[in-house]
Amino acid sequence: MPKKLVVADRHGAEELRQRYLDCRDAAEARRWHALWLVKEGRSGVETAALLGVSDWAVCAWVAKYNADPERGLSDHRDRNHGRKLLSAAQEAELARLLETARAPDGGLWTGPKVAQMLGAWLGRRVNDQQAWRTMVRLGFRPKHPRPRHPKADAEAQEAFKGGALPNP
Repeated sequence: MPKKLVVADRHGAEELRQRYLDCRDAAEARRWHALWLVKEGRSGVETAALLGVSDWAVCAWVAKYNADPERGLSDHRDRNHGRKLLSAAQEAELARLLETARAPDGGLWTGPKVAQMLGAWLGRRVNDQQAWRTMVRLGFRPKHPRPRHPKADAEAQEAFKGGALPNP
């Protein structure tokens, strides 16, 4: 038989219910709802079934609340913006390099090429997508001409650019 969940006596069932009703974040509201149901005497398994979550999650939420009642239930992911890849000085150096120098192979800079260069700078592997996002944040966009069909008629294309055709 599973052990009975006990919610700390910091708040009453009615106050937990009110916090559940007042919460604007759906994930956090579900956690307050679970606490309210457990505080009213429901088991962890029954609460999990009512909310559509695992009983493990309900046990974890109760434990977090009991450890820190104010911050234990909030979703901290919204405050996690990840680590910045480069410092401001390194970003300025990268922007200068991308504007003035060509890629090592003589072509245009791409995400994988910048990732390889940044990996050498930082001494660790840099993801191609991470390098591309850094380039975009610095204001760089893809620079390649639109594809041209080899059999395209240049005169017909120039005539088409002149404007709309008259209605018959």
